[in-house]
Amino acid sequence: MKKILLILFVSINFYVHAQVDSLFQVPGTHCSMLPPKGFDKAETFSGFQQPNTGSSIMITELPTNYMVIVNSFTAESLAKAGLLLMSSDTLIFNGMTAYTYYIKQKANEVTFNKQVFIFGNNQLAVMVNGMYPEKETAVGEIILSSMKSVIYNETTAENGKEAVKFALDPTGTSMIYSGYLSGALMYSQDGKMPTQSADKAVFTVGSSFSSVAIDDTKAYTESRIKSLPYAEKTVIKTITPVTIYNINGYEIVAEGSDKENQQQLIYFVMLYPDNTSYYIMLGMTNAKYESYLSDFRKLAQTFMLK
Repeated sequence: MKKILLILFVSINFYVHAQVDSLFQVPGTHCSMLPPKGFDKAETFSGFQQPNTGSSIMITELPTNYMVIVNSFTAESLAKAGLLLMSSDTLIFNGMTAYTYYIKQKANEVTFNKQVFIFGNNQLAVMVNGMYPEKETAVGEIILSSMKSVIYNETTAENGKEAVKFALDPTGTSMIYSGYLSGALMYSQDGKMPTQSADKAVFTVGSSFSSVAIDDTKAYTESRIKSLPYAEKTVIKTITPVTIYNINGYEIVAEGSDKENQQQLIYFVMLYPDNTSYYIMLGMTNAKYESYLSDFRKLAQTFMLK
């Protein structure tokens, strides 16, 4: 649920102008849609945004029963994240039932409207999230029209590596590319997402969604690892300056616990190209610490910008 709420908050800038006269396959998803007129294509998540109004559409696919997501969309859970559920309904979408939500959120003294579609099956959840300032009613109509054009095709490649502006090379490590999720590339020991390996070894790399003022990068890195799920038991063993692809940052090696309260190794890297953005890498495993730590470091060192 924390991941879902983060997705609802997202706001970033775009630079590549999208075509508006045909269906566009959204990188990192199995979905195609008519891009909203006047919007630009995302570089750090799957969707589109209109920079001058702060409006956006994001498509997120999650490897779980879509009813798990639907059941988490309660007024109470949304309110805890500062989101006000105005109404909910269902519609037939892509030949299946989609649950729809109309949500309001206030940020920086601006009230935003959010329209959310959730559909899928017992193995996949698709969430289409449209956001626009409350006063931009015309933009809201454009967003809703575009959202309704979404077509899901399970045979279409998700092209996750094309959805991001960075790349890694797992050659020579035990990690295998396993998929793309909300602007991040995922790697696991068995190449599956979620992993089914006994060691539960996973590695994730992503970037900041929006600009953030960062005065002390070391302190910010420590605060981010402590904000991870189940971080109350995380103990930082080492924190070391690191430079990867000529970008400075910090590497943290820590130990903590997962949701089953099993001890795990945590490898955490944040790189700061400037004082308003970052790249983040996270490796975790429940076994073979030394072996996976070596692989995590080796994989992190291959980070590069396209």
